[in-house]
Amino acid sequence: MKTLILYYSYSGHAKALAEQAAAAAGAAIYEIKDAKRPPKVLTFLMGCPLSIMGKGWSIAPLEIDLEAYDEIQVYAPIWAGNVPPAINSALAFLPAGKAVAYTLVSLSGACKAEERLRTVTEGRGCTFAGLANVKST
Repeated sequence: MKTLILYYSYSGHAKALAEQAAAAAGAAIYEIKDAKRPPKVLTFLMGCPLSIMGKGWSIAPLEIDLEAYDEIQVYAPIWAGNVPPAINSALAFLPAGKAVAYTLVSLSGACKAEERLRTVTEGRGCTFAGLANVKST
């Protein structure tokens, strides 16, 4: 089974976990990037409301063939209890038939996104393979 670790990280916590997971599993890894990253204050002022609403924002083109993988593991921070807008945008590119698992990182470990992620994942014709919340230090 070919596995891809797909991640978005603002402060580096999700990136570190994604890199560790990729190394341990021998999986490919790919970073989701903002098309244009605004300053930190604006990122959270704009990003948190979009996260709460399950909306996306402009991301750099995904230059990886998601079809080539059987399983996609998504690593991301939690913003306002939800995944960041960049993740919402990237999920629109999930090809049908993939198993998709999520690892979400936050200082509080609180996540309100599981049902939304399950709905979006299954709506793309994929299997929701689970969600893990990781409390960062």
